[in-house]
Amino acid sequence: ASGQSRLMARRLGSMVPYDRFGTVSVFTHYDGVSDAAWTEFAPSFNIRILLRPDGWGWIIPLPGQRLSIGLVSKSKITAADLEAGLLSGPLVQRLTAGARRLETRVIGNFSYRNKVPSGARFTAIGDASCFLDPVFSSGVTLALRNAERVADILAPALEAGTEGAPDVLSAHNESMDRAFRTFSGLIDRFYNNPTFAQSIFLGDSRDMAIRRGVMSVLAGDVWRTGNPFQEMLLSARRASGRARAEPSG
Repeated sequence: ASGQSRLMARRLGSMVPYDRFGTVSVFTHYDGVSDAAWTEFAPSFNIRILLRPDGWGWIIPLPGQRLSIGLVSKSKITAADLEAGLLSGPLVQRLTAGARRLETRVIGNFSYRNKVPSGARFTAIGDASCFLDPVFSSGVTLALRNAERVADILAPALEAGTEGAPDVLSAHNESMDRAFRTFSGLIDRFYNNPTFAQSIFLGDSRDMAIRRGVMSVLAGDVWRTGNPFQEMLLSARRASGRARAEPSG
């Protein structure tokens, strides 16, 4: 569970980037957000996502009346782009009036997959196993499910003395692969299909079966069969993985 430092992937040279998603993130925090601005998020305190031609932006309310505000882009962006773009807009200006701005951070080498998620007496969980562009907030769900299932498998294996068996986590790895490929396929649609986000999230979608399938995936329901939209994503990822040598397992 070494996070984005991905200890085992670096040692084994097993990190494979996803090169069709966002490649750079630039963000900052604002502390001491005013009561008036904070009430704009109440009572649900939902994340606000802003669509851009080359990526997306976010405004995330955090505990203690703090806001996280940032951009993700497929192309190179800098702190100056954040300053001149999202931070200078009327929405952010209103929400951050009187708040104290903290440091600006830039993170590159964004999305990746550890193609060797486990081996003899080790396994990678959370971001050490896979980090996907966070546009659909899948990270916590995938990390917790990964860790929970690993614990369920390894506890009896340790008691039986079989924790070193080469196939002890094989079924689990296949299960997580299904989840990673599903969300990576959805993220690919977001970045590389210009009409996807507009039609699914902002438009009056007439294909309710597809819309329901998208909502099911977004809710983290990715470990069952019977979702035509998910099966379409998985088929597309298998085909694109062969074409571009992207990770599929």
